[in-house]
Amino acid sequence: MGGDETATFQAAILEIQDGYYLVEPEVGDVLEIEYDGSIAESYPAQITKVYSIRVAE
Repeated sequence: MGGDETATFQAAILEIQDGYYLVEPEVGDVLEIEYDGSIAESYPAQITKVYSIRVAE
């Protein structure tokens, strides 16, 4: 992905600690996260460039 492209997914919040959110991707849950489309190859996976996080309607 390049330029102004972004990706989004919805996720359930599992834990919030020190400003970090631990989430599990699931359709129709609580958060919508907009990011650059890149996910680090770590466990758990990490997103480094998050543009917005909002409550999904």
